[in-house]
Amino acid sequence: MNGQNNGQRQRTAVRRPASAAQTRNRQAQGAPQGYGQPSGQRQTGMNQGGYAGRQNGGQAYSGGRGYTSGQNSRIQSTGGRIYDAGYQGENYGYQQEDPAITLRRMELERRRKAAEAEKRRREKEAKLRRRNITLLIIAAVVVIGILALVITAVVRAVTSKPDNQPEGGKVAGTSDPFAPNGETDANGDPLLNDVPEGGFDEQTPSEETQTAETAAPAETEPPQPTWENYTFNFKSDLSAYEQYMNPEGDEYLTLINKTHPLGEDYAPTDLIDVVDTRNDGRATQQMREYAAKALEAFLIEARANGFNDVTVTSAYRPYKQQQYSFNNKVAEFSYLGDEAAYAEAAKIIQIPGCSEHQSGLCVDMHNIAAADVSFAKQAAATWLADNCYKFGFILRYPADKTEITGISFEPWHFRYVGRYHACKMWERGLCLEEYWQQLGKN
Repeated sequence: MNGQNNGQRQRTAVRRPASAAQTRNRQAQGAPQGYGQPSGQRQTGMNQGGYAGRQNGGQAYSGGRGYTSGQNSRIQSTGGRIYDAGYQGENYGYQQEDPAITLRRMELERRRKAAEAEKRRREKEAKLRRRNITLLIIAAVVVIGILALVITAVVRAVTSKPDNQPEGGKVAGTSDPFAPNGETDANGDPLLNDVPEGGFDEQTPSEETQTAETAAPAETEPPQPTWENYTFNFKSDLSAYEQYMNPEGDEYLTLINKTHPLGEDYAPTDLIDVVDTRNDGRATQQMREYAAKALEAFLIEARANGFNDVTVTSAYRPYKQQQYSFNNKVAEFSYLGDEAAYAEAAKIIQIPGCSEHQSGLCVDMHNIAAADVSFAKQAAATWLADNCYKFGFILRYPADKTEITGISFEPWHFRYVGRYHACKMWERGLCLEEYWQQLGKN
């Protein structure tokens, strides 16, 4: 900076003509007239009332005012010229900043402001993200809490016992004809009433019933209604199917398994078409008349409850067809050896003669591509299992009875036995083998 100022001072000065007042002042002091003091003469000290040299655009002006004799104060420039103006120090007031430095300073300022703006933007985004995450966590906790409350309420509603139901399972004051008779066996299980020989229309009152009728009304329970007075609340009008859902006797209670096989030549004589056979090119399935009609009512009510896609995939199979299916399954496990393959196949498909399909009393129905345990997760499977007894059917191979039935869980397989026996088994949670045993059949 000092070098630049020195260079400016050392440039040639432009002299300004003296005014009249300056001329008179010089004459009074004995100085000659003209522009400044001639070279070679001396000045004494600081010019009195002098005119200091100025820097303007890099040029110095030296209009000499009031010269006195004395010590010479001339300034020698680099070019050898002599300046007459007295030196009065550095003057930085009119210095101009280098344009490159100005641009650099402006660029740095712009970058600083941009960095601050970017920092504020990032802080705002981070704050917004933290708020959104907090809201999501709160919403998730609320949803989980609501689901927990709903699940708890459903579980309590399902598992809770009615207030008027004692330990024996009999609901006091109800008109359910299927409630236990109050007697238990050695294991504490309720005993079932045997089926009367004349069917359900000609039941003879027992001694206990006669005694109850003659006893004082205040000391006895209300008499249970007869079987004919029991009604179900269906959404559809199923009165035309009532005789098929509720047959007389135990003709359709036949037990068919490995210990109770059917003969190779057995074939029902009352087979009819099943109207709800799946329409995918397969042959129309058949069942025995009463079973087919009861199934028709079953699926009419299912559709009334919103389950429109349940169809029949298999029903009656003759002995030879069952043998063909079983042999194919054995071939799939042939890598295990003959005996092991046979045993594995028997867990999935019944041995020929031991299949309920040969009786014409069972049906496979679902709403998936092929029979699979995944059907149990469907709402339709739950409804079918919970309501089948009303139409005379049972879920033949439940998941908790595989050790007794010898067959793995099949949520699609339903067996027709008639409403009376189906209700008895459903109330007790029995499979057909257990029910037979309690009836004393072999």
